[in-house]
Amino acid sequence: MSKKTKVPSKTVKAVPAEKSKLEKKQAKLKKKEEKKVRIAQMTPSQRKKRKLKIALIIIGCVIVSLIILYFAGMFILKWLMKKEEIVQPPIDHDTYNFYEAPQDKEAWSLNISEIVEYLHPDNEERKVYASENELKADLYAKFPVLKEYREDYPSELYTYSALSHKPLYYSDNLGGIFPLEDIFEAKVDHEGHRFFEKYFNMLYTGNYEIYPTLFGKNYDPEKAFEKNINREFPPQMIYDITVTELAKADAVVDNQSTIVGLYEVSFLIYGNDGLFRNDIGKNIDLGLDVARPLYFELHTTGAGTGNEKTYINHIYTEDALAAKTEQ
Repeated sequence: MSKKTKVPSKTVKAVPAEKSKLEKKQAKLKKKEEKKVRIAQMTPSQRKKRKLKIALIIIGCVIVSLIILYFAGMFILKWLMKKEEIVQPPIDHDTYNFYEAPQDKEAWSLNISEIVEYLHPDNEERKVYASENELKADLYAKFPVLKEYREDYPSELYTYSALSHKPLYYSDNLGGIFPLEDIFEAKVDHEGHRFFEKYFNMLYTGNYEIYPTLFGKNYDPEKAFEKNINREFPPQMIYDITVTELAKADAVVDNQSTIVGLYEVSFLIYGNDGLFRNDIGKNIDLGLDVARPLYFELHTTGAGTGNEKTYINHIYTEDALAAKTEQ
């Protein structure tokens, strides 16, 4: 005889059957009818409020949609522009590895021009050195202050003496190219020429005390390339120097007749210590000698008279000048 297996009873909840499509459609029509009845029972003022509420909701949705579209469009536009933009790589100070300047600032009185003239290949009295030690011994004897500089500085000066360190001035208005040091021989009477002769002589000699005096009262460090006009630096071994006059016009500035000039200024620094310019490489041997031109806006009053004053009103980078031009 087979045993009957008792199945424990369980309370099974009834699962409601899914509504048919017809029932759903009837329910939807019923809701619409009820809505019509509610609207029909509304007073005119209630209907007016309802229409106003619907209008406000629609307007709000449109405004939100436009705002979203605006910001999405701006984001896409910036992304597309960024893809085509040539971005200047950030300065890698570890790679640049700037040379160290003497701690004793009295050593900064070094006269580079005199040493360069002494070592220059065109100097008939230039010595022929059998070794680097012989070069050092000779320069240390003639220029004792060199002992305060790094050990390989004499050999750097020897290399630097053969580089092109005489500034050239390009001007279509003057009709040619003039070495800055030949300003009087060329009989050029030009305020920009005179200013940059003083500017590069200041770098060459490390005469940082006069650096702040080259800037006008309207110069704004926060908006220009040079943020610290009171910086201190030793003599700079500048070379491959060019100044190109881009534009010049007469204007009235602070109720004074003023000549406003724009100049592209480019140069390199051999053995760069980074104290004057830390955005360019230190020497040609490392392949870091890429010049980064700056654009000087000069203001001159009393041009050609005994009261002539020329000062820097602004220094632009290439990108900053392009942005200003587009405005």
